[in-house]
Amino acid sequence: MITVTVTALQDARRALGWSTRTIDFAGGSLEELLKDVGTQDGKTLFDFLVENDELRADYAVLVNGTNVSGPGAAGLLTELDENDHVVAMTIFRVAAGGWA
Repeated sequence: MITVTVTALQDARRALGWSTRTIDFAGGSLEELLKDVGTQDGKTLFDFLVENDELRADYAVLVNGTNVSGPGAAGLLTELDENDHVVAMTIFRVAAGGWA
């Protein structure tokens, strides 16, 4: 068993019903953790954040401050260790522009 801290922001927080929790789980990968964390609708954080076996592009998942959901990142295969901090949050797409 290892202990990790999970922080959920924006839509992920609404899906879970909480912002930060310390979670004990058997250990292993990010995928295994996400499958262990239940959402308010009876599904899991995995169901919420994963589409076609990949982390959804409209969410960022960070492990100890490193984005593991971007291109070339380990993603769901990221191994977690004791006291790691996982953050799930919505990616805000900002349209560039200016005054006309």
